[in-house]
Amino acid sequence: MRPNRKIKIVLLLLIIVLIGVTIGWFLSKHPYIFSTKKPADYYTESQKLIVEQNYEEAIKLLEEGTKKYPKDLKLKTQLAQAYFDAKKYDEAIKEYEKVNQKEQNATSINNLANVYRDKGDIAKAKELYQEAIKLDPKSSSPYLNLSSILNAEGNFSESISLLEEGRKAQNSVSIIYALASTYIKNGDKTMAKNILKDWLANNPDDQQAKAILKGIK
Repeated sequence: MRPNRKIKIVLLLLIIVLIGVTIGWFLSKHPYIFSTKKPADYYTESQKLIVEQNYEEAIKLLEEGTKKYPKDLKLKTQLAQAYFDAKKYDEAIKEYEKVNQKEQNATSINNLANVYRDKGDIAKAKELYQEAIKLDPKSSSPYLNLSSILNAEGNFSESISLLEEGRKAQNSVSIIYALASTYIKNGDKTMAKNILKDWLANNPDDQQAKAILKGIK
């Protein structure tokens, strides 16, 4: 065999090997390329992992899913929640902000506020809870979360004002319980009783409200 031909064969083999290595590397970085999973599959599987508190596997799966379906906001939200559950607050903030840039709503703003709260940035959390309330006054979570912070700070009067605002916007049972509890913390048991009695007048089968009322001495 001629030397030149040998060199050509060796070079060809090297090229084939390099192509194989490159393809292998690419697939290792982009395993979702040939995946047949739909967004719903990623969501359901990751939800199960989150419930099992297997956050790292959930994050890995959702990162794959969001790369394959970059426009799916439900997957991005789930990824942000998985980061939050894993206490990876900076990553969670980044993902929630991506979601809010595309579709801002009270739930996503409230969730972002929760991340800042647990990260220790209470001022930013308060600001975002207020923003969520403005976006949807009938969503109870921002009222309850902000009220919890105010109560922890001993600002019971401010918390009561906030919850009364929430009660006017949407008279939900969670707001009622929180409001009665805050009145008690503020030393006004009479008002707490009145709140619960008014609620029970329209919701006589609420056993938890009855138990709370009975426990107020």
